[in-house]
Amino acid sequence: SLLTLASARRDLEQSREALAAHSPVDPVSGLVTPAYLHWHGTQEMSLARRRQAAISAMVIQIDNFEAVVERYGGHIAGLVTRKLSKILSTKVRKEDTVAQLAEAQFAVLSPSTDIDGCGAFALRLRRTIDKMVMTYRDERIRITISVGLANSSTDAIESLSRLIGLAAQRAAAGSAAGGDR
Repeated sequence: SLLTLASARRDLEQSREALAAHSPVDPVSGLVTPAYLHWHGTQEMSLARRRQAAISAMVIQIDNFEAVVERYGGHIAGLVTRKLSKILSTKVRKEDTVAQLAEAQFAVLSPSTDIDGCGAFALRLRRTIDKMVMTYRDERIRITISVGLANSSTDAIESLSRLIGLAAQRAAAGSAAGGDR
């Protein structure tokens, strides 16, 4: 029975991996995959150029994530990232695209949005994260985020990878400057 159970679990995991490889949604985070973000974002960039509109990118990075992993373990850190992904998916507009780029890093593409609109959203998101209460063994887990912004018209960027790259650089600079920026 145990061998059959182990075999069934392996088969289930392989099926999940195969399904995830062809799905635009990451089964763990519930957000779109980075591959879909790139595919869809490239289309949005092309549309923005054609309409002479802007597209903005935000990269959200959890500050000192390594310390959370070290203190509480990988499982709890994973729960923290899932909580953040749920918050992001409920706070963005329907036309925005959200993906998890790395373990502690998320990207949001916002078509037809200027840098000021993205900045306002980033401030609201930081306030929401500040109010978020997570506990583990009667200890409150407090996280902060740094958000990097980039805009295709303001920053004169033509490619999606450069747009996200610039936002990621700005998020990393905010995190390195003490975080919560």
